[in-house]
Formats: sequence, C-alpha cells, structure tokens
Amino acid sequence: MISLDITDWEFSLLFSKDEYIAELNRDFRKKDWPTDVLTFCEADNDESWGTVENDSPYYAGDIIISIETLLKNSDYFGVDPVEELKRLIIHGILHLKGMDHDTNDSDEGMLLLQEDILTRFGEYKF
Repeated sequence: MISLDITDWEFSLLFSKDEYIAELNRDFRKKDWPTDVLTFCEADNDESWGTVENDSPYYAGDIIISIETLLKNSDYFGVDPVEELKRLIIHGILHLKGMDHDTNDSDEGMLLLQEDILTRFGEYKF
C-alpha cells in the first residue's frame, strides 16, 4: 500500500498552457519560463501544516500543471503522457506535503520517492 500519512486532504488541480504557468513562475519564483508543475502550499508555517479543524478536510493548496510542457517532456523522455501526468501529480502532492528538492537530478531524495510511488502506483489495478 502506498502511504504518505495523508488523511482528509483536499487540493485544487489546474491544467494550463505554457503561457499561464510561465507567468506564475515569473511572478512567484522569479524564473521567466514555463515549467511542468507548480505547487502553492496553503500552510505558511509548520504549526498549521496538515491540521484538520472541525472535522472538515485540510485544504493543502494548489497544483498547476502545464499540459504543453507535460507533452513535451513525455516526448523527450519517451514515456506515455498519462504516466507523466501521474508523475507530476505525485510531484505536486509531495511538495504540498512539505518536501522539496534542490535540483532535478534523479538521485534527489524527493525525486527518488516520487519514482518509487509512481512504480508502486502502477502495480495497483483499479
């Protein structure tokens, strides 16, 4: 079973074009180019992170995915677009959980976990 100890979570998932995600990347990260996924966490400190009040779900934040960059990456890496979509959603959830990475090197801890979850996720039949 895949478990990140996440219960009663909600988040928004927005699909965009490169132009919109590039604007967000520029405005919030000072990087003037499109990216495949951006995550905006709702919690702004460790004390409020992941808490659920009044039996209502915890709103973790927002995940934005550029479909154009997803398709470019899918082609570049030779993977199915659906697999790449799953990878980006997992990546966004890990960021919402408070994880981060310094580079995009495949030996980064968060990226290793992402690929492990993706592999295990693929083993389940729905």
